[in-house]
Amino acid sequence: MAAVPNPPFLQHLRDIAAGTKRLPDTLARNQHYVPSFLLARWATPQTRECKLFALTVASGEVAQRKPGEVALQKDLYTLDKHEKSVNLVIEAFLSVIEGYAADPIKRLGAVPAAISDDDRATIAFFIALQQGRTPTGLAQHRQVAHAAAEAQLHAFFRDKQRVAARYRETTNANATDDEIRAWAIEQIKAFKQGRRTIELPDEAPFQALLMSVSGVAAAVAQMDWTLLVGRSELVTSDRGLAMWDAHLPASRGNAWESSPAAEATVPIAPSACLKLTPGTGGFAVEEADAATVQALNKRTYGWAEQALFGTSDRAVRAVHHAAMTDPATVPLPRVPIIHKMRAT
Repeated sequence: MAAVPNPPFLQHLRDIAAGTKRLPDTLARNQHYVPSFLLARWATPQTRECKLFALTVASGEVAQRKPGEVALQKDLYTLDKHEKSVNLVIEAFLSVIEGYAADPIKRLGAVPAAISDDDRATIAFFIALQQGRTPTGLAQHRQVAHAAAEAQLHAFFRDKQRVAARYRETTNANATDDEIRAWAIEQIKAFKQGRRTIELPDEAPFQALLMSVSGVAAAVAQMDWTLLVGRSELVTSDRGLAMWDAHLPASRGNAWESSPAAEATVPIAPSACLKLTPGTGGFAVEEADAATVQALNKRTYGWAEQALFGTSDRAVRAVHHAAMTDPATVPLPRVPIIHKMRAT
């Protein structure tokens, strides 16, 4: 039986939980949702201080920018934003994962055969986080958290004994059953009509993300991995990945294994893109011809939050032109439907 991977970042996180290590100190309020170390692979030369070409998808405008100047948002991960002392624990946590993922991702692109099981587990965890850490990903996790809160609230109101005990404890110790029933019905109506809403704390989407990331990472690690080596340039985006499923059911959104035909693509360098497909943990390296690269770049373009990145003006404009010329061939994200429970 193969040994279960135990990548160093996991031990680091265990040490933080045990109190033997601290999260790194950070003051960063401008927070990157695609790490600079990854975007720097499209800079010339490949350092954070050099520049890449950024194309704004909405306008087609191109500008040269440093990796640290793009794919960021102020206070995206900051908790307690309105307090005198803000909480940057999420930003610090992400910096730990990025620190461990940078070298394995470089090895994957440069010497694919050299990546270990620990490298694979680390990259999988990084990719799982990447899916949810962008503004769009966090908005989806906020929806998940909101739906969970609604489900808990509705479960509470269906439990007459809990409702009665809580009402008598907090409002009127001598309340009759009829009084409590009338109050409960009014609360349900107020939520249905939008007169009352559930207010989530800042940390809610991050809690939803972190609750799911280990399971997602385990699934990603067990998928089949194919490193596609491009003959022409592969671009990246401020989403960092894309998904495509030719057999996606009409009622479903994109997911890692939405059908046996599902594909997730993660550009890791101008010459390399990791393709993830449902499987049993296989690994292969394949050459991607010009047509394949163009198809991959259209997926990247379609999944961009706002911007596309490449090593040259020509590279990003070519993808934009191809997308504008034939928009029907540009796969766009399909968001999973989050079913909300309704009070009865």
